[in-house]
Amino acid sequence: MNNNAWRKLAFATGGIVLGVASLQVSPAFAGGLTTYDFKVTNLTGVLAGKTFDGSFSFKNANFKKQGFESFCDTVGCGDNPSAFEIDTLVDFEFNFLGRKFTQFDEPYRRTSVYFLDGVPKNIFYHQNDGGYQELPETEGSPVIFVMTYTGGGAPYPPFLYQFDGFGGSYSGGVGAGDVIFSERVSTHKPTPEPATLGGLSALGLGLLMSRKKKTQKSA
Repeated sequence: MNNNAWRKLAFATGGIVLGVASLQVSPAFAGGLTTYDFKVTNLTGVLAGKTFDGSFSFKNANFKKQGFESFCDTVGCGDNPSAFEIDTLVDFEFNFLGRKFTQFDEPYRRTSVYFLDGVPKNIFYHQNDGGYQELPETEGSPVIFVMTYTGGGAPYPPFLYQFDGFGGSYSGGVGAGDVIFSERVSTHKPTPEPATLGGLSALGLGLLMSRKKKTQKSA
């Protein structure tokens, strides 16, 4: 084999070795994230006719889509009556009256989402524990709201709100609404497992060695 051919082989195999070495320090992709958008709609009371939106994402590695499942923030699952997954809710936001609320704004970090047979049913988020808040669009009427778990107990609406009664155009207003979910289509492509990439690298090395032998025979 001439020097140029050897250099090409050395460069190619060196790249393969580097790729395998890199795989040893790169974590395997395990599961992924599932994201849902939601809307608070069909509101009654002084917010009738308005719609508010939000979204949440959770780690789906253990999402079986069977029976009752919930995905929760760091502290717990609120009123979850059975099995649950902790630290699986990685992102939550709700845009309400000019402010974005996240899982970090829930006073006791209990934000949770509930599924039944893979279908989202409820959100648990209690802003009311933080007291009435003046929001950009409340026009002098501080407000509290909750999204609550509706199963296994009193038939609470999925969303409730109440303004204080001390002034402003929404003074004393109360109402309820529905929460409608839609799954966001993911464009994420999982990274192949290291073992798979290692196998592909070994295959590539085998093909290169085969070419080397053919070149030696023809030389």
